[in-house]
Amino acid sequence: MTPKKKYLCELFLKTSKLSNSIKSMIEFNFGLLKTGHSESINDCFEEVKKEYNINEYNNRAVSVIDKYFSEEDLDNLIKFFLSPLGQKMSNMSINKDLNMLLKKMIEEAEEQLKEYEKKYSKKRNKKKESYT
Repeated sequence: MTPKKKYLCELFLKTSKLSNSIKSMIEFNFGLLKTGHSESINDCFEEVKKEYNINEYNNRAVSVIDKYFSEEDLDNLIKFFLSPLGQKMSNMSINKDLNMLLKKMIEEAEEQLKEYEKKYSKKRNKKKESYT
């Protein structure tokens, strides 16, 4: 990849605001990962989190973008995202609202699973009691 194309890939990530959306998703998903593990790994968890940050994502994303877009494509995409319509499309408020919607849905699903777990636990306990 030429230095110019690498620059265009990085500029595309910035102007499209994909980096900002991904940063929010990284934070959210690491929050989920953390709750799925015991507190004894908190120190290790923070070390791993440092390695998998938005800068690392952007470094890896450049090679993916390179596969799909030519320099001309990237020029056109960058111009689009700098236009009023492109700005509207990449508006952080929309992305933030969509991320919050996803978070809410996952929280609701988690609550529903807890309710099912309680019901299942009660049924299992009743079966045990009937055998004794």
